[in-house]
Amino acid sequence: MEPIKELYHNDFGVAFYWIRDEVVLSEKVQLIFKETGFYLSASELLKFSKNIEATCRNITCSDCELRGHCHKYMLETPFPGLELAVSER
Repeated sequence: MEPIKELYHNDFGVAFYWIRDEVVLSEKVQLIFKETGFYLSASELLKFSKNIEATCRNITCSDCELRGHCHKYMLETPFPGLELAVSER
């Protein structure tokens, strides 16, 4: 794997810039979200962030028997036609 400049990480994934020939490639961010990788421009990353926030606001699993065990919500990505099935956790 090539060197990276990590920007952020948590239990769901990591965000970083690639480094090639000792130059940080900052025009796009590599985002690993669960088991899926995205290579996003700043505007695509902002759009994806807003989609995540909107999806989180719409999760109302508190009374559901399957809470935390289903893949009930569709998370729209910055790429038309590509959505991720996500659960509350």
